[in-house]
Amino acid sequence: MNKLKNQTTNRSFNDSVIVVTGVGGVVGRQLVQHLFDRGYQVRVLSRNAKTLEPSLPESVTVGNYDEMDSIVLGADAVIHLAARNNDQGGDLEAFKQDNVELTLKLARAAKANGIGKFIFATTTKALTDKGGHYGTSKAIAEQNLEQLSNSAFRVTQARLCPVYGNGTRGKIKLLQNLPMGLGKLALWLVRSLVPIVSAKRVAEGMTAVIESSDPLEEVCLSDPIGTFSVYGIFKALMNFIFVIAVPTITGVPCLIAAIAVATTSKGGVLFIQRRVGKNQRPFQLCKFRTMFTGTPNAGTHEVGKSYVTKVGSFLRKSKMDELPQAWNVLKRELNLIGPRPCLENQSELVQERERYGVFEVLPGITGYGQVAGVDMSQPRKLAIHDHRYVAFRGILFDIKIALRTVLGGGFGDPVGGETASATIDSDSANQATPAASPIEPAKPMGVQK
Repeated sequence: MNKLKNQTTNRSFNDSVIVVTGVGGVVGRQLVQHLFDRGYQVRVLSRNAKTLEPSLPESVTVGNYDEMDSIVLGADAVIHLAARNNDQGGDLEAFKQDNVELTLKLARAAKANGIGKFIFATTTKALTDKGGHYGTSKAIAEQNLEQLSNSAFRVTQARLCPVYGNGTRGKIKLLQNLPMGLGKLALWLVRSLVPIVSAKRVAEGMTAVIESSDPLEEVCLSDPIGTFSVYGIFKALMNFIFVIAVPTITGVPCLIAAIAVATTSKGGVLFIQRRVGKNQRPFQLCKFRTMFTGTPNAGTHEVGKSYVTKVGSFLRKSKMDELPQAWNVLKRELNLIGPRPCLENQSELVQERERYGVFEVLPGITGYGQVAGVDMSQPRKLAIHDHRYVAFRGILFDIKIALRTVLGGGFGDPVGGETASATIDSDSANQATPAASPIEPAKPMGVQK
């Protein structure tokens, strides 16, 4: 931070004022530097402002939390980094006081003073019950902030995985300090296993939220996987094993399923349905037919249960209807693990996934949203789950999703109830409803519609 002290002279600032807390940490130091370099005016809130003043540039206004209202007055955004971490100890009430009550007090002050953006640094530990008091308190704060957020006061949850940089502690510090350039190699290898993120990338990500005209409700920050990685090799291996296993291991069950589909209801064994793929390129998805011909071309949650055949119900519950998608994996249109591809007419979900950058990766046969129990009837919630997967994907995450899928975790995309928007009637078993394009009977795999 001493470097900043020497840069305060002869520098022009823009009119944007950013209030930052927690500037003593590895992320805070990098963030203040980044904001300063981009010409923002920075104000700092701290429990003990006097200890920070010597290390900050003279242009930075510093105040204690009891001066909160005066510090946030006239600011454009607040970035709240300060938190009590698990290594600081204390009971749950102590964590709630620091990570929940202080957060809400700051957010309410910002909202009352007309500040348009509030960025809350949270953690992946808030998504699990193994995050300790830190994760629990962060999750509580997230829920409360969601209630405060509106069109005039946009709250963004900046979700972080383990951060590294100058001042990092623990195991990640040992890795990045390895001699002879081995630190970078170690971090590259670790990133294929689990998500990590540099403090610099966090600073850039939070600044991007400030400068966005449409800030996301949640932004997940991690280092990119990279074009070539151990994870990429692992992903290709998983796909290869699946493509080989379908005809060799599940060949007989698939044959039985095909016969059952063909003999118990009219229509082809397979059906081809147009879905949205990577970079929003459409492709033809191949599955066992589980519904009557004439079923509307709608999201599964919009289709009444009466459309599903008896055999189809079993295939869906056992997930056997997904096995023909090995063809799509072979054609590199799908991965085994990835965001579940949607229909083109699911415009709200397409729009939300575009906002969250979900289309940057290949879709999958199963994904995080499915095993988490989030279906396409909740477009924004599903897009956020997909965004988490895209940001935090790695070998261990993919293995967990695969295992949860095999063990029946989540419910995928269940068909709607009898009150679904698409419900069968006496004529619709044999013809499509005029309001929607029907799902066509199956064509041989590889034939385009």
